[in-house]
Amino acid sequence: MQVNATVKAERLLSIKQAIEQGIYINESGLRWLVFNKLTNGYASAFLKVGRRVLVDPDEFIRITKQKNGIEARDAA
Repeated sequence: MQVNATVKAERLLSIKQAIEQGIYINESGLRWLVFNKLTNGYASAFLKVGRRVLVDPDEFIRITKQKNGIEARDAA
């Protein structure tokens, strides 16, 4: 598991905040991604502090673009 140690605290959002700020997925879908983060490649987008799960929206979007091949098309 890779941990992004350079995450800035002001970028981290709760799941509800991430939904409100337009992360383009519903709450249950985001929670499913959190629950399965070790097998779906989204582990670096989530940080667990106690019971609270925080989302790095920039990392989440980067991973989603990578999984959909968007970065590869943009670079070409």
